[in-house]
Amino acid sequence: MFDTFETGNPDTQNALFQCKIGLPIVVAMQYGIEMAEHSIPENFLSLWSEEDRIRSWAIEKIAEHEYLPGHLRLIETYMDCVDMVRRLDLRPKRRNALASLYLRTFDNFGSALRETLSGKPRGCAMYLRDQLETYFLIDYLSSEDGRPEAWIDATPDEIRKNY
Repeated sequence: MFDTFETGNPDTQNALFQCKIGLPIVVAMQYGIEMAEHSIPENFLSLWSEEDRIRSWAIEKIAEHEYLPGHLRLIETYMDCVDMVRRLDLRPKRRNALASLYLRTFDNFGSALRETLSGKPRGCAMYLRDQLETYFLIDYLSSEDGRPEAWIDATPDEIRKNY
């Protein structure tokens, strides 16, 4: 496919291969699609700019209500607790099992909040659904000594059957 790529300039073609620039950019150049100076399509830049505008508006609205900043502080406190759990000196397998799940909840909260503030409630809902499922798994694994270690050693079939 790439050997038939015509740019009209052999140096440009060589640069594409040497830099391993990637198929999307090669296709964009082949069809004459305009690219920004930094190789990111203008539609993405426009989308991200609009998300930033919506996020700024949402932050202003949060500040207008007395109770909403408290919700953000609650999420931040939880994320701080997750960071502390990550640093605990637990048995290696238990620590690996629980810390990875707690870090997943950390990421989920951060991503859900960003999606919400960017005007994307469906994205937020997906993160929060995973958040609940992950929390239920953490609760189940933590309810019996040895369960996190068994979970981390389990085969995929055992995980589907038991967890």
